[in-house]
Amino acid sequence: MKRIVRSGTWILPVALALVLLLACNLISGNRYEYWKGDIPNSYYCLNMWGERALKVTGKPFMCVKYNPVNHEILDIEFGLSEVVQEHLPTPSGDPAAPEPTLAAENISYYKKLNLKSPVVLLLNWPVATANGAITNSVQSFKVEHTMPREEYNFIYTSLQMEGDVKNLDDATFLGRESETNTFKLLKQ
Repeated sequence: MKRIVRSGTWILPVALALVLLLACNLISGNRYEYWKGDIPNSYYCLNMWGERALKVTGKPFMCVKYNPVNHEILDIEFGLSEVVQEHLPTPSGDPAAPEPTLAAENISYYKKLNLKSPVVLLLNWPVATANGAITNSVQSFKVEHTMPREEYNFIYTSLQMEGDVKNLDDATFLGRESETNTFKLLKQ
């Protein structure tokens, strides 16, 4: 027995299935945005007297995990690639400890952003608390880091981002600081 299938009768069920699949993915799945700077940026590590004792220079990168429904930032990974560290003379003569580095291959998206070793991670997924949302207009968000006590501030549009870090530890001063809007990144 021959079965006659009318042309076009399959379009509606397939279209509905695709719409449902996309809707479920939007509701349940998180999204990621990738950012990278092409020119070296610098920040400073403070010694125990609050003096800038180490200059760390590299190309910034960021991966932002966010909720696609309300655009709330869920997590951030931020650091510098191709890092060079330079000890600076200080009035006290006391140095700052060098920043720990890792191989670029340890970053899951290193190929996507063309990261090169050595890499310094300033904000890593589980330790950062973000306050903000990812949108297409000019926006800003802040990330507070507890060990060491630091505050990262970022302002961005849909294509570019600037940010900085401020030391919040006025007891031991073992944090980082930078000039205002020193980190320059472009959306990838």
